[in-house]
Amino acid sequence: KCDMNMTPLPPVVCTHERSTRYHWPNRRSMTIPSRSFIKIGLAVTVAYNFAWIYRQHAKLLADPGISNVDHLMISPDQFDTTLYNSTSISSSSSSSRVKSTTTSSSSDYSHPNDPRGKSLPLHPTPNYELQHLVSSHTPQYTCSNGLIYIQDHILPDNITHYDISNNTEQLIPRKIPRLLHFTSKSRCMTQSFANNLQLWKDALGSKYSIYIHDDAAIDKFIYHRQWAEFPELQEVMSCITAGAAKADVWRYLMIWEYGGIYSDMDSAPNKFDVDSIRTEDDAWFPLEMLGIPAQYWFAASPRHPIMYFSAKSAL
Repeated sequence: KCDMNMTPLPPVVCTHERSTRYHWPNRRSMTIPSRSFIKIGLAVTVAYNFAWIYRQHAKLLADPGISNVDHLMISPDQFDTTLYNSTSISSSSSSSRVKSTTTSSSSDYSHPNDPRGKSLPLHPTPNYELQHLVSSHTPQYTCSNGLIYIQDHILPDNITHYDISNNTEQLIPRKIPRLLHFTSKSRCMTQSFANNLQLWKDALGSKYSIYIHDDAAIDKFIYHRQWAEFPELQEVMSCITAGAAKADVWRYLMIWEYGGIYSDMDSAPNKFDVDSIRTEDDAWFPLEMLGIPAQYWFAASPRHPIMYFSAKSAL
């Protein structure tokens, strides 16, 4: 109990707003605010989570046996153990990842819903298709308010999709084609965006095709074709009104279908050059601070499982 001046009559606990005062005879009172407990709890939780992420990352870097498990991935919502034999799992061969007459054998990726069990899409002339998709062959339209019209930078397929062997001088198919994809509401851009795109053309223009996908190109790509792997796509897209949300889904579908690099418009090449992605690389992601792959810039081969799961998750 306390007297009228809130002086404790020991041993007691006097409680008043937002704090608990512990009192002992002949001792100075000690105040511990409730906020302090909350702050301490949050700090401990954050520290624990960062430590857990660090440990998991250290395990991946230390164990080469689990550094390449993407060939084991399969759609979890469609998995059927009666159709899939775990003993038949084998890594994807390069012959199944390039445009040729050979495809995966029936013993590899036998599950019908595994993205890598399907043959690559038939794009005999991908740069020609992309050129018509983004309508870069049509006449340039006029930009207003001092905006600048941005044109695509298009190279032939034998440059963007192949490397030349140093020994035999033969063409070697690349897993990740040299295609760089940007999206914007239109091709009319501010001077700062135009300058940034010029940095990309200067850094990669000798070997990369660079495409600008405006809103019309995105709609054409999404709605003017059948998506067997994503039957829910058009129904979901009809519910999306924000252009940014549509672009989030589009980026995964574009790399899933054609492969190459997706980049946000405000990303710059920095140290990235034409040789940063090697012939045999199958996917390429910058890591964010939490150790997760970034979505503002990434690269992958056509039909890569990561793009499949990313699109499914986004939808």
